[in-house]
Amino acid sequence: MFEVILLAGFFDNIKGIFSEGMIRRWARKAKCEDAYDHFKAAGELGSPSKVKFPSDAFAGSLINLLRGYRTRMAFEINLDTVLPHWAKCQFDPKDISFEARAFTLVAMNTTHRNWTMLGVPGKQNEGIVDERGLLTPYTNDWSVDVWLSVGGEILTFSNIKDGVEQDLLDRNIPCVRTAFKAEDILCTLEDIACENSIFENIHVETPKDARIFIVVRPYNPEGVAFVKSVSFIPPWIIINDEKGVKVPIPPSAVYAGDMGKEDVTLHIKKGVQWDGKVFESPSELATIALEYVINPSKEVWDMTLEIPINLSRAEKENSVSISSKWRDVLELSRDKWQKLMENKTRISFPDDVIQEAIDANVEYLLSLYDGDTITPGPATYHHFWFRDATYLLNCLDEFGFNELAENVLSRYPELQKGDGSFESQEGEWDSTGEALWSLFRHYELSGNRKFLLEVYLSMTGGVEWIEKHRISSDEEGIKGLLPSGMSAEHLGPNDYFYWDDFWGLAGIYATLSAAKILDKTEDIRRFSDIAASFRKSIFQSLEYVKRRSGEKIMTAGPFRRKDCAAVGTLCASYPLGILKSDEDWVMNTINYIQESHFLKGGLMHDMMHSGINVYLSLQIAHILFFNGDERFYNIFRAMLSLATSTYTWPEAVNPRTGGGAMGDGHHGWAIAEFLSLVRDFFAYEDGDVLNILRFIPKSLYGKRFEARNMRTKFGDISIVLDYKDGRPSVELEGDFSLAIPKYVKIWAINEILESKEEKLHFKA
Repeated sequence: MFEVILLAGFFDNIKGIFSEGMIRRWARKAKCEDAYDHFKAAGELGSPSKVKFPSDAFAGSLINLLRGYRTRMAFEINLDTVLPHWAKCQFDPKDISFEARAFTLVAMNTTHRNWTMLGVPGKQNEGIVDERGLLTPYTNDWSVDVWLSVGGEILTFSNIKDGVEQDLLDRNIPCVRTAFKAEDILCTLEDIACENSIFENIHVETPKDARIFIVVRPYNPEGVAFVKSVSFIPPWIIINDEKGVKVPIPPSAVYAGDMGKEDVTLHIKKGVQWDGKVFESPSELATIALEYVINPSKEVWDMTLEIPINLSRAEKENSVSISSKWRDVLELSRDKWQKLMENKTRISFPDDVIQEAIDANVEYLLSLYDGDTITPGPATYHHFWFRDATYLLNCLDEFGFNELAENVLSRYPELQKGDGSFESQEGEWDSTGEALWSLFRHYELSGNRKFLLEVYLSMTGGVEWIEKHRISSDEEGIKGLLPSGMSAEHLGPNDYFYWDDFWGLAGIYATLSAAKILDKTEDIRRFSDIAASFRKSIFQSLEYVKRRSGEKIMTAGPFRRKDCAAVGTLCASYPLGILKSDEDWVMNTINYIQESHFLKGGLMHDMMHSGINVYLSLQIAHILFFNGDERFYNIFRAMLSLATSTYTWPEAVNPRTGGGAMGDGHHGWAIAEFLSLVRDFFAYEDGDVLNILRFIPKSLYGKRFEARNMRTKFGDISIVLDYKDGRPSVELEGDFSLAIPKYVKIWAINEILESKEEKLHFKA
């Protein structure tokens, strides 16, 4: 059956090799001809598109389905053992997260997609820690867990219903601390990435006899992994014939098992120890546990594990540990993060929760930077997409990390296809405009004219590609737009999306601005004409929607009814600024979305995500902020309340469980939206105007705000809002090394003051 679906999915790509008749014959032989018909008919939903479904995305989806099938089979025969927390909840009929599996065939994490990345800026790999301390050092691979045994009972972080707490060790380093207390025993795990390794410190305090187990499990927060073999050759746990976990203290006993037959938990309970040979599992579900006996007279037990994640097999053989002392690892990490933050944007917000979220998310943003690329997640989304990179790189630039952003953007000409397009996946129409916008936005925030000169030819090629692919037919509603496609999954089935058009137009505007900076006279004339024509086509199409629906609301596309996917079209206002934030097209759309699709303070996005979407909700909040509309702060606080205790967000939140429902459990786009809104809270540009403190909620009147080294397209500025004798005072310092603003607008001062006696310190 899966073979037939796979062939159907790739039909557009392989029709030169396999005819539709051949596929149907195979389907009939497999007695699932309907499978092909269903798939083919699904491709006709929305508007016809050359690419029904991107082959790379389909391959990824198929892998997820097959892993989900294997996960279900493996976990259903191991309900009496230790499972990851998400599976324990979803397989428990008494738990709110329970999901029936009979007709879905698969088991996937749709209720607890929450984890925290462990990464180092500039390194390719990030590990993750789930909400119960399960450490997964490699994407979709095995995990390290810690169990306790007291009086024969195995206590685990994943199985304890209450009492598990997770937070960050401090504001200066992204170190995740997970702890539980049970049977008068306190067990604390602290995890951090440093240099080329992840370190986990295990700390146990106990007044009674106890055993602790360091366990390698063949699963992760996504599902089962492949662990064909395990062994222990001191000081290494060997996993799949490769050094996996370095253990500095010899264990008192070692156990091994196969989740496909008899799990290691059963061997521990029976006292059946491993015989010292390599343990192999035909189902590739091998697991190993190292036992340590804790003497209660000692009361405190500590050990630090090391897992190399950015080293080749050969490098692992010769690697030398940074230190076996946990405090040395922390100090080295603090020093590196402190140096990285020097002379970069620093924000002081008069709310402890918001401040902690800001500090943590700046570190998370940097951890997603992999050297010459950037990814929107450490696990599920550890891939590069121009779409997500647009927001992530803009945020890096806004917080002063211009060199890091440029390391990625300087590769864009290499990534550009020969026809002038920038493409992350086949069938998308937005990424070329996004790439062009990103290139010029970086120039605005860095002032690097040399960079602009180097990428300008690539930008002009992108404009030519966009212009070439605009629809030439006279069909009402789509004339002059970009073709139907599936650019962003949150928009729904293939269609003509205004999201694509507005990003394409923004890319043309960006290239036109570059031409003006570089005095390209002929290009200025040509790109001005192209932009004017494209803009006219878009707004003629919107007028068509208005006539058809009787409402001045932007739908996702010209042939779509109103639905939650209309949120995508709001990109015209933020971040692109093609439409002003207070225009009817924008506000009518926002009001409709809030009235019809908001739940628990955020956008309940029914299109694909089937959860409360954080980054899309924050985009709406951003537009409301520009209008001085206090609703923005309500959305902002609601999204903050959905964050985990380590200030992370999944792509979408399950409205029933409050856990992650979709996408990466630590979502980079949400990080970028949160930080960009915080940055604009202090200062943002609107053409030649620098806006300062656009809106301060009444609940924060009388509080001190401070931002240092904020990067704007005019240069670096610093802002302090404080109070002297009960009256607000604003201090503004700016080097204005990139441009001189036409004027500076300080908004909040007039809202706070009852009189006009504000004091403004301005240092140029």
